[in-house]
Amino acid sequence: MYKKLLALSYIFLIFLLFLYSFTQVDLGLTLSKNKLLHDILFSFQHIGYFNRNLSSTIYISLIFLMYIFYIAFLKLAYSKQIETKYIWKILLISTPILIISYNAFSYDLFNYVFDAKIITHYGQNPYFHKALDYPLDPMLAFMHWTDRTYPYGPIWLLVSVPISKAGSNIFILTTLLFKFAAGLSYLGCIFFIQKICHKFKLNQQLGMVYFGLLPLTQIELVLNAHNDGIMFFLLLASLYFYFVKPSKILSILLYLLSVGIKYVTAFLLPVYIYMFFIKKIEINKIIYFSIMLLSAAFIAVVYRTNFQPWYLIYPIIIFSLTELKKNFIVPTIIVSFAGLLIYFPYLYTGNWNPPIPTIINIIVLCSFALSIIYISLNNLTTKFKNDNE
Repeated sequence: MYKKLLALSYIFLIFLLFLYSFTQVDLGLTLSKNKLLHDILFSFQHIGYFNRNLSSTIYISLIFLMYIFYIAFLKLAYSKQIETKYIWKILLISTPILIISYNAFSYDLFNYVFDAKIITHYGQNPYFHKALDYPLDPMLAFMHWTDRTYPYGPIWLLVSVPISKAGSNIFILTTLLFKFAAGLSYLGCIFFIQKICHKFKLNQQLGMVYFGLLPLTQIELVLNAHNDGIMFFLLLASLYFYFVKPSKILSILLYLLSVGIKYVTAFLLPVYIYMFFIKKIEINKIIYFSIMLLSAAFIAVVYRTNFQPWYLIYPIIIFSLTELKKNFIVPTIIVSFAGLLIYFPYLYTGNWNPPIPTIINIIVLCSFALSIIYISLNNLTTKFKNDNE
């Protein structure tokens, strides 16, 4: 009864997040010309843009509750009190809700749509043309980063162009198709995590919950629909076809496709060289080396641009394939919560102007410091217990 109530309550919480997401619809974007729907949407926007105290309070309350549920699911998974079927039921109900939610905290989805549109509608190359080159396009009324050319790999175009074609230049349909692809890739990631964990006799329920129900991954990979999800899907598929259903050629191909989405997984090239030239493979070495390299990728990307919450998923995706002790889980909760917390100052003020960047840096650095302190104290406590047994 407790598990059923927990699942139902969580789904309701996701539905509340769905409703809240529409408070952030850009004022320059009209989602419906129907008067009733337009009036309803405007009442939501009024909260997001003209009652920021309430909006930011709702946001932080939703995020806090999502982490409370996340911890509850982790405890059940850690003690193997839930089955994979239970987790999949939650995922298969919550993911469609997140797919049809508005991409409340990121405008990247609109850039994906427009990058593909440059090819499918304007017949131009997005590597050489930017949104500002088409000043009469109605999407410019609500887009951000209109002055940049296409920054991703060619494989992302191979994914996004067919989606754009299928959307027939209908904005809402095309956007939903992009989000549907993001949701499928997210579920695909969890599928491969389950299979790889099962192969190496790890707690597959814990791996699925650790990644799949982490609020950070749900919000950034499905609600905001960042293309990192497809990059990770291809990476995990590559590992699956190396370790679980061995096919080196397919594994290499999938890895190269992953690199061609966003380049980040190129940091794992030393791992793949090692995997394909060393006969005796120790899975633990592969996993921990991968975590180190993707952590380096995280640092490099933050240094090159600035901190974005979804960058935290780079090492987290591989952590899900480990034994997942408290030294992994607790810091993940702390740091990922801080990652989502950085949206709070924007929701409260309506801008990213100083001193908000400084506040964000303090939040992130404090979360890492707190994680290091936790790991150190936990190790000292464990050592003390072992010495006195």
